[in-house]
Amino acid sequence: MNTWEKYWIDRGWNISLFGYVLFILMVGLCMLSYERDSEVAYGKELIVDLYGCDAGKFTRASIRAFWLRLCELTKMQPEDFHFWDYEGFPEEKAAAPVHLVGTSGIQFITTSNITIHTIDLVEECLINLFTCKEFRRHEAQAFMVNWFKAKRVDSVCILRGRASKCETDIVDKSCTTCRKHGKCSGPRCIVEPCENHT
Repeated sequence: MNTWEKYWIDRGWNISLFGYVLFILMVGLCMLSYERDSEVAYGKELIVDLYGCDAGKFTRASIRAFWLRLCELTKMQPEDFHFWDYEGFPEEKAAAPVHLVGTSGIQFITTSNITIHTIDLVEECLINLFTCKEFRRHEAQAFMVNWFKAKRVDSVCILRGRASKCETDIVDKSCTTCRKHGKCSGPRCIVEPCENHT
């Protein structure tokens, strides 16, 4: 036992209790300085571009199952959904430009929507998850990569609405990016790039 510990024990203090109280105070101070993204914006939009996907997963049935599993993972309530593709129109599909051959769809959720655009011939899948509800973006992205068996991913998560946009070149203290980097980022404040951003 060192002199400091002996000093406090001689005065009736239990060192483990003292350490615990000090820890609680430190955690409390950290929580006071913590500000959730939702306090400065309406929501987040995770934008994910997947490359080298398994195009066999680009069917309506697979995409519908993907939406349901993603809603389950992020604890979001699925609502209506709609598809647009060339199903039933083989001549139009054959004449369409490469970037239009695929399936587009939207899954409404109670807190916004999930959209998807597949590009069959180049095995690309473009996904947007926009919601006001908190979610773990790295977990959602990993699920997307695994579902479509992507070989490469580009992604970013941006804040949407309210104070998520800087209106001037002046540092805005209510802007998360301005606070973090000490400068204005322009028209939209980018939340840190997601894991595996390439």
